[in-house]
Amino acid sequence: DGIDFKMDVNNSGYGNLIENVTVLRFGYSATLAAPQAGVNVRTGVSVENVYVAEYGANNTGVRVDVSLDTTVNQQSSMNNIRCVSTGGSESKGIHVTGFNGRYSNLYTEGAEIGYWIRSSKAQFTNVVSKDCDTGIYVFANAGNAINDNVFVNVYASGAASGQAGIQVSGSGPDLVGNIFINPVTEANTSNDVLIGSGVLYTKFIGGSIRDGRVSDSGRGTQFVGCGDVAGPVQFGRRRNQYVEISGNGTQNLIKGVSEPGNPKQLIIESDAESGDIFLKTSAAGAVVRFGNRVATGDTAINGYIEIRDNAGALRR
Repeated sequence: DGIDFKMDVNNSGYGNLIENVTVLRFGYSATLAAPQAGVNVRTGVSVENVYVAEYGANNTGVRVDVSLDTTVNQQSSMNNIRCVSTGGSESKGIHVTGFNGRYSNLYTEGAEIGYWIRSSKAQFTNVVSKDCDTGIYVFANAGNAINDNVFVNVYASGAASGQAGIQVSGSGPDLVGNIFINPVTEANTSNDVLIGSGVLYTKFIGGSIRDGRVSDSGRGTQFVGCGDVAGPVQFGRRRNQYVEISGNGTQNLIKGVSEPGNPKQLIIESDAESGDIFLKTSAAGAVVRFGNRVATGDTAINGYIEIRDNAGALRR
């Protein structure tokens, strides 16, 4: 590591601050077994006004190390951090493993992963990822609980093909309740947002997913007032993944909005590999309603449209 300042007893690092430091070209020794960091801290040691650059594969700009920070009053923190990597496999900008940290005014550029988040209950404010293969990656290994992290004012741009500006995924059983407030993503090659299988209740509030590319295999993902989620919003291939809507006391609504004098179609479209569009009623006596009836005199039937009833029988 460039600077390695860790305490092995919780709460013992308070009052220690690494600040106003530039770290370059660390971790070059071929004999080092573990990935190295420009600055490596834990248990209350804080980092402020630090620039880390000229590092590549298998190295990280700034890292908050293993999860000894487990309660709110035992966290490390960062403020005003800039990490610029030359890229390469396993290169990272900022890596956070300790829980409950507070991190603000962060910038990463050029790494394979801009932000490698392995924490819970951490708060990140004013976060920028530029031209990293994956911008912000919240990840859980098997057995990890990576929950309830909050990201405020996030910008992610330039993610590589097959990767994402913002990604929440992993093999862990616990990836629950991570929140992104005012996220802005743009110019990402494949995905602006990618939510993996088994991820629960990720929420995006405000902001703009400018290219609208969202791949969602999780459950309970929400986009609240998030502009330009133009689709396709992709949901996983499991029966228990669906879009749930709610309305007022008498109606649940899917509503298209047009400008006055310029009515637009509301289209529900299946692809070439799909089967019937199935409008299913479950309540006793409920039927599918269509349009307004216009009374006419008797006229000859000169054609028909095929539909299926609730049991699947073909009707004309």
